[in-house]
Amino acid sequence: MKKLSILTAGILMVFSLAIVTFYTSCTDPCKDVTCLNAGTCVDGTCNCASGYEGTDCSTENRAKFKGAWTAQDGCSLSGSASYGVSVTSGSGIFDVKITNVWNSFVNVVNATISGTTITIPTQEPDNDGFRVSGTGTISTDGHTITWSYTVTDTGSGLSDVCTSTWTN
Repeated sequence: MKKLSILTAGILMVFSLAIVTFYTSCTDPCKDVTCLNAGTCVDGTCNCASGYEGTDCSTENRAKFKGAWTAQDGCSLSGSASYGVSVTSGSGIFDVKITNVWNSFVNVVNATISGTTITIPTQEPDNDGFRVSGTGTISTDGHTITWSYTVTDTGSGLSDVCTSTWTN
């Protein structure tokens, strides 16, 4: 009878150890992780939906572009200029609005964000015969945007090709 009790106790101990090992190895690494804005947790890390970033996907990708900037232009026709611009949210998660591009446009210039790139698709913001288009990238520290953009006078066909550095 004593041998049976020792054998039973041994079997129960091995079974208990197996259960504890099983439950310990199956802990969900996403159990305590909250991913916002349609982000999903994979192996304890948030994979953010397009347009969002951060450890919990709470930051809009465009947030680093928004704010007041000081532009320093060097243009092929209009020369050098220093002026203020501002970037605000546009209608979609990838859209922004830029005021005072080329230190001239009265209406906002619409742009899109993709990662660290900002793109101005060809547009005529003031409907006055001047079109603008260009692209820029933001620095890793988020304090500088380096631009290349072109303003074309549709009447004369002349293009002012500009390189610009924006700092905040």
